[in-house]
Amino acid sequence: MADEGQAPDDLTFTHQELDEKATEAIEAVLASKIYDEKEVSRWINEICERIIKSLYDTRKPFKYMVTCLIMQKTEAGLLSSGACMFEGGTDMMQQFLWPKEKAKDQANKTMHAVVTIFCARF
Repeated sequence: MADEGQAPDDLTFTHQELDEKATEAIEAVLASKIYDEKEVSRWINEICERIIKSLYDTRKPFKYMVTCLIMQKTEAGLLSSGACMFEGGTDMMQQFLWPKEKAKDQANKTMHAVVTIFCARF
């Protein structure tokens, strides 16, 4: 049974579930692509739409917000941060870097993607 202030497991997401949804969407859109500045905005929209649809299809009582950043791989650094204030027992925010830094077989050598997912219970 859930503690007071905690939602039952079937009404929340695990970090692993969110990671899987983000990874599936990013890989479906970017895995075979080479960085092309003209295509980036289309790719970002498609990634965000895929993630939102996947989250919405769960029919869990949340409002969702997804952001995506795609950057060409260069010697430049990339730093991203997020902060929010919400109900800790139900709401969540998670950020993903693709490809994973320690992946043995990196799916894409020309770009990075950073996706942030916010889930706020209503």
